[in-house]
Amino acid sequence: MKNSSNIYKYLTALLVASMCANEAVAQMRESGLPKLVVNITIDQLRSDYLQIFERFYGDGGFRRLMRDGLVYEKAINDYFPADRSSATATIVSGATPYYNGIVSDSWIDRKTLRRTGCVEDKNIKAAQGRDAVSAKSLMTTTIGDELKVFTNGMSKVYSIGPERDAAIISAGHAGDLALWIDDNTGRWTTTSAYALAADQWAMGVSANFPIADKLKSLKWSPLSGLGETLSLFMGEGMQKSFSHPFTGERKFIDFKRSALVNEEISLMALKCQKDNGLGTDDVTDLLCIQYYAGKPLESVLSSNRTELQDTYMRLDHELDRIIETLESRIGKGQVLFVLSSTGYSEIEDVDYDKYGIPSGTFYINRTANLLNMYLSNVYGKGQYVDAVYHNQIYLNHKLIEQQQLSLSEILKRSRDFLLLSEGIRDIQTSENILSSTNENLLKIRNGYSLTLSGDIICEVAPGWQVVNENTGEKFNPTPSAVIFPIIFYGSGVKSNHVETVVSTDRIAPTISKSLRIRAPNGCKSLPLF
Repeated sequence: MKNSSNIYKYLTALLVASMCANEAVAQMRESGLPKLVVNITIDQLRSDYLQIFERFYGDGGFRRLMRDGLVYEKAINDYFPADRSSATATIVSGATPYYNGIVSDSWIDRKTLRRTGCVEDKNIKAAQGRDAVSAKSLMTTTIGDELKVFTNGMSKVYSIGPERDAAIISAGHAGDLALWIDDNTGRWTTTSAYALAADQWAMGVSANFPIADKLKSLKWSPLSGLGETLSLFMGEGMQKSFSHPFTGERKFIDFKRSALVNEEISLMALKCQKDNGLGTDDVTDLLCIQYYAGKPLESVLSSNRTELQDTYMRLDHELDRIIETLESRIGKGQVLFVLSSTGYSEIEDVDYDKYGIPSGTFYINRTANLLNMYLSNVYGKGQYVDAVYHNQIYLNHKLIEQQQLSLSEILKRSRDFLLLSEGIRDIQTSENILSSTNENLLKIRNGYSLTLSGDIICEVAPGWQVVNENTGEKFNPTPSAVIFPIIFYGSGVKSNHVETVVSTDRIAPTISKSLRIRAPNGCKSLPLF
């Protein structure tokens, strides 16, 4: 009898799930929702560069989006600091890092005191050519997750990009597959965290589309035309052409930081859509695409302005290709395109001394050692500083608890001591970050995590660079805002330009509203429309 009862409950659950799924499909079919949502995130896209290079664009890429789309011209990240990982997580979750848990591309694990990548997952089995990674550290759902829940898993969710962190975070917890380019082999790769069917497709892609073979003869040179030698940066005019081969140990990393990687992303995204049938049935699917528009290669920006210009010209081509192809395959008005940026910009190395501008180097490791000596003099010998990372100092909570010391007092003493350091403009501690109502500190709080971030954050003066001599890391913190557009184009969208300043955490609830599904569970922001 007990077995019969369990079988009955199981069959009932299956029936209910099936009914819910069928109801969701019927709702999508009857409501005219898009068959496919294409969420495009361009790493480090900037409005000023977008405008500078406008004369080189065709009619089908940026021009089409700006002309026919709903354009929010002044978008920002509502937290600080931002990087590729935290920005991507905010876009797909509708929550700032304080809630979604992705405060950076990496952080210090307080248990092991080692640097840990934001998508590392020791519970995932590493395979040949594959890393042990997943979206486990993402503490909220994403657009794709909620779409999967709404359709009882029937929607397809795929993510394609050059970097593993952005690809995995975009795919979310329930995505079918994230695909990216491996730094060491140049192969398309994924993780064993995904379902078998998608994994088999990824294996075929990895074997049959080796980027390494292309790089043997490939060079990054300008697109033909006026943009090949004319630089639109202030006062530069005609410039020499360029040609960059991809050689040496860093060739795949350099390729991923070149304009040419975006063509590979487009080719793979279109192959993914075609092979896996995204947007070909009555259930809405999601395809996340990540492009690159950041600092070219590892060179200084000032000597690579024509390369940066070429990057935007090529991006225009790729956007045209994606829009034209997908609308041709699926139907005009059947695809919703969403374009945004990660909203930060890598700082170029500038020799301020050359121009008599105040600058300097703040050595975070030396500062941490001095702080530890100071605390040892006050409280007795001990290792009070556990680790340093970026511009953050991690204190030894275990030692503080064992000695029954007041963390609040130690934080206050540490702040007073560190404020005397050359190059420091302010010191923020975990307590004042989490308790302050100051508007400027609120942005820092939105990008902070009590369990992942350091106890002390050192704010250096403008022009100063943070250096860790022990690891060789150089870190350039900057509060400068990068303005970029958020654009909706396609299914059900009316063209308009909005000048109100908006933030990236409003993208996810807007897409969710457009699909009539629940917003991600950490989202606290209202839709844009």
